[in-house]
Amino acid sequence: VGFFCLLDQTYPWYNRAMRLDKLLGQSGYGSRNQVKKLIRSRQVYVDGVLADRDNLNVDASLQTIMVSGKELEHAPEVYYLMNKPSGVVSARKDKEHQTVIDLDRDTEGLVLITNNGPLGFAMLHPRYHVAKTYYVEVNDILGPDAPAFFESGVGFEDGTVCQSAQLEILSSASDKS
Repeated sequence: VGFFCLLDQTYPWYNRAMRLDKLLGQSGYGSRNQVKKLIRSRQVYVDGVLADRDNLNVDASLQTIMVSGKELEHAPEVYYLMNKPSGVVSARKDKEHQTVIDLDRDTEGLVLITNNGPLGFAMLHPRYHVAKTYYVEVNDILGPDAPAFFESGVGFEDGTVCQSAQLEILSSASDKS
């Protein structure tokens, strides 16, 4: 819970609420149209109050939602923080290496695993500008133009251009930078 308080204060764009009809549809109460009929037939209550519209925003982790006299079962959100060590392949299956999730073998660091889709989306989508820091070692000297290159957005042969990024060179040597 403390994590969410910090997140809600730090990232005001993060909101766990969703439309009541969407929540009920995802919970197995039928299609959107079937759920709308259910709500209009006065069988849905939110915190003891009759739901009078299907586009009502609700948060099932904070509110009690009753459907036809039964409380909506809400699967709690789970969060796992895992340290992924270097040398471990992160994939569903790999015939040669121990697997974890979907990161390459040389990557290492903290991995957040959650069933909280809105949080994952908000943390990863570029629109939300959540700052991420990476430590990278390369097997050569980075030139003095490297920070400007990253700032302008790295381009690839297929035409893909990454968003701009800040690059700070911590050390530089002929065998490792």
